[in-house]
Amino acid sequence: MLIPFLLESDYRNSIWARQTVDGLMREASRKKYTVVQLDADDYQTIDPDELFGSRQRLIIVIGTSISWMPKVLDHFTRKGVKCILISFNPAESATAQGIVRMDHVSAMQMILHYLERCGRPRAALYGFNPNSSADMIKKDCFDAWNAAHGLGQSFRAFDNPASLDACYQAFSHERSRFDAVICANDIVAVSLLRRLRADGIRVPEDLFVTSFGNSALSANVSPSITSVTLEHEELGRQAINLYAFLQKQEAATSVSVRIRSKLIVRDSTACIPFEESDMLALPQTNYETSVNFYSDPEADRLMCAEMLLDSCDDIDQAFLRGLLAGLSTEALEERLFLSASALRYRLKRIMGVAGCKTRTEFQDFLEMCRELRFFEKTDV
Repeated sequence: MLIPFLLESDYRNSIWARQTVDGLMREASRKKYTVVQLDADDYQTIDPDELFGSRQRLIIVIGTSISWMPKVLDHFTRKGVKCILISFNPAESATAQGIVRMDHVSAMQMILHYLERCGRPRAALYGFNPNSSADMIKKDCFDAWNAAHGLGQSFRAFDNPASLDACYQAFSHERSRFDAVICANDIVAVSLLRRLRADGIRVPEDLFVTSFGNSALSANVSPSITSVTLEHEELGRQAINLYAFLQKQEAATSVSVRIRSKLIVRDSTACIPFEESDMLALPQTNYETSVNFYSDPEADRLMCAEMLLDSCDDIDQAFLRGLLAGLSTEALEERLFLSASALRYRLKRIMGVAGCKTRTEFQDFLEMCRELRFFEKTDV
């Protein structure tokens, strides 16, 4: 199997991109697939006919930027090429065939919940990239958590305008409002530690610091940084498995894979332990007040009609059209070449599917079918 992939140019030199490609290559080698990397800078010149021949047109695209990834997806969609996206979360209206990404929502919730349990609920989000799909997911989750806890805009998110120094300057003016910081990644976190130390701010005594990535940087800096794992090699591995799966699907199939994270606790949060079972304490939906869509009698009748329409064969439909037209039992026997007992059997089965226990209920059901013009596609 030949598997082509693109790697966003601005992302390719990051450790995360290299880990993703390593995972992709290793899994492909293990399964004896051939992988070819295409030129991301000239993706518009790729000839799908030459690349794929008679094979299904499917390509893996690795990247994170909100400015580049949608353009690539749109281009290949117009060319009739399906895409598996890695590390990018497209808009709901996008037509990606597959998505493989980290579960940043659960990871952010894990950190926020941990900090709350540590008595450090006044957290800032620090150094996020507004052009990163992953970072914007983190920010949206961060904002939603604060809104749900009545914090509103009192706890700010500080973006990185391609200058870690500028990011810190913005944060330092409001640092006293926070007792914890959630960094967008480990590089940002190490940069923050350096600047905090220069300003005489102690970690973890004055400020807890957490991050995303669990990289060698986070483990070896002092103090070591509490960080959630981001298994980028697993992203690549799962993308190969997803590619092989989608190649075999004839029907339109779209699959999303999310890789879960773990929280690795270190010195930057005073090594306060975190138990995954603590996440069970997160606020849950009040199911007692949940709306039951199916308790509406009209919705229930239409659901029964849907099941009936789905289960009827040609003779059932002809039978129902006859009933709706007011034909007698004798006329139906003659028209359908069925005995009286065979008609009674079909009627009993149809009433059961329609959820009707009596003939009166079934007459009401037929009236609804007549009003909605069901079973009128051919003449009786």
